[in-house]
Amino acid sequence: MAGATEGSLVDQIMEHIRQHSAWKARMLEAIQTGRWPGLVSEVSVDNKCAFGRWLGDFAADFQDDPHYQDVKRLHAAFHVQAAKTLSDGLAGRRDEAIRDVENGAFSKASSALVLAMSRWRLTL
Repeated sequence: MAGATEGSLVDQIMEHIRQHSAWKARMLEAIQTGRWPGLVSEVSVDNKCAFGRWLGDFAADFQDDPHYQDVKRLHAAFHVQAAKTLSDGLAGRRDEAIRDVENGAFSKASSALVLAMSRWRLTL
């Protein structure tokens, strides 16, 4: 599997979960400050981030794995929602965007992705 052992895949998934949490914190900060270092349109693209590229590296190995497919689908949906939430926040709808991050569609998309990643990790 793309040169990785099963144990290292588990570790890598855990690291991506940690990175996901850190990225969410950076996004919340961007909403609060009104500043984002890149293009909001790039946030909606699911294969530009480290986890998206990593998922792509394993596409052939896991194409028939329902856990992988679920994570891939939820990751793409998360990026679409993240771009919408960030866009709202940067367009002056800061309070709405913060609520979304804390307990709205963004929070739900994020939680669903992390849960799917954790479930997949347990199958490896």
